[in-house]
Amino acid sequence: MARFLYHGFSRTHRRIHRLILAIFFTFGLLSGVFLFLRADNSFLFLMYRAASCRVSIIGLAATLYLPFLFSAFAVSFRRPSLLRVFAFLKALCFSYIGMGILTAYGSSGWLALPLLMFSDIFSLPILWVYWLRQLGPGRAREEFHFLIWLSVIGSLDYFIISPFMASL
Repeated sequence: MARFLYHGFSRTHRRIHRLILAIFFTFGLLSGVFLFLRADNSFLFLMYRAASCRVSIIGLAATLYLPFLFSAFAVSFRRPSLLRVFAFLKALCFSYIGMGILTAYGSSGWLALPLLMFSDIFSLPILWVYWLRQLGPGRAREEFHFLIWLSVIGSLDYFIISPFMASL
């Protein structure tokens, strides 16, 4: 009987953690927009020049793998509450840079945003799924599958999307 009661508590507990994670992520998005509104005008010039620069494989790997690796370390050290902090920081950076690109490119920002932030746009749902899977009880770790998907996204960005953006 106690096993059935514990299962109901676990489901409620998991939903609360997911809701808190979503709230932190939303506050991160809003904080990124607020920080962008407080940014200096020289930031827009840097955003505009970002399209003409070459893509560094180190920088691309850092944006793809570091949030995932920090999350994996938090889970391995049994600190899933750190996932909230990582979700907040990832959302803050995502919205801050996204707003910078949209503002710098004006009416063509809708095209520049997915080209410049290709890896972030497609890796964010994968990272979100990883966070949600780690909040569940007794989930088997499948970090390798997530790393494969992130490698595919990074390869597409480095070999196809970035050269196309630089040629525009």
